[in-house]
Amino acid sequence: MPSGAWFRPPRALLVSFLMFTLAPVAALGWLGFRLLEQERALERQRTHEGLQNAADRIGATLVRQLAQLEEQLGSLVVAPDRQVEATASELGRRLDDALIVVSSPRGIDGYPPGRLLYYPFLASAPEPPAEAFAPAGALEFRRRDPARAAAAFRQLTGSPEPAIRAAALLGMGRNLRKARHLTEALAAYGDLVRLGPVPVGGLPADMLARHERCSLLAEANQLSDSHREAESLYLDLQGGHWRLKRAAYRFYAQEAHLRLAPDRDTRTLDARALEQLALARGVEYLWEAWQAGGEAPRPCARSCASTTAPSFFSGGTRRSAGPPWWPGLASWRASGCRRSRPPSTSSG
Repeated sequence: MPSGAWFRPPRALLVSFLMFTLAPVAALGWLGFRLLEQERALERQRTHEGLQNAADRIGATLVRQLAQLEEQLGSLVVAPDRQVEATASELGRRLDDALIVVSSPRGIDGYPPGRLLYYPFLASAPEPPAEAFAPAGALEFRRRDPARAAAAFRQLTGSPEPAIRAAALLGMGRNLRKARHLTEALAAYGDLVRLGPVPVGGLPADMLARHERCSLLAEANQLSDSHREAESLYLDLQGGHWRLKRAAYRFYAQEAHLRLAPDRDTRTLDARALEQLALARGVEYLWEAWQAGGEAPRPCARSCASTTAPSFFSGGTRRSAGPPWWPGLASWRASGCRRSRPPSTSSG
């Protein structure tokens, strides 16, 4: 036997040593893995319980706030008709990211003002008599003589009726532009802006004039003035400055946005507009559901809904007596209050 064989360990003893050594190591590794999995599961459970507790606390806080808001709305429900606007304005000033909506046969009012970008229902404004504009209209459309049509519209701008004056200024500006008298057209639209939100064709006259001034200034190659006018118009549209229906708001907001300066960063404005749009969609959703009869009036109720806008709540109390108007509150997390139903109308 070679002398080196004496120093070799027995093979069976080596295998046994390895088995007795590796088995506990493997067992310890498996136990460690299981312990780690249990720790992770426990952490997930703790996180879930923490989120659940937080959600419960938020829900309790929300319910408490809704109850407080409903108590505040009670003062609006019992207010005399002549004090509804003042009471709603006072309550609206206390709200954050919420809106008091008062609906009546004449339309919908939102408090505080400027928080609702468009309205699902607006009563039709009286229009000036069409015969007053017949001669000027014939010159503009039948004879295609914008210069004489502008002169005919100019004669009507002295009318004591604001609606006639507004429609005349709009027609005069339009025809002066057709006749390529751009400076005079800008002046006519400037006079129309100063006239204020007199309804012309269901739209505010000053908004129409400012929209026309944007394009007219661009046409006159006064781009910096056009950009400033467009930005001012866009800010007022996003500030709920006018009472508009959805289609009108979208059209004029998009047109003003397109005419902003190319280097104007509007991300902050657009983000705020998305929040305001969600609130308008919430009011629109409640209005449409109410008009469709999907939710019967109840003495006290709350509901939660989710549309393309973020989820919102509605709820509140109503008084069975009184004229047909509906006070309510709407927001991301909103409370509402209703009386009798206003006349049915399309949202437009």
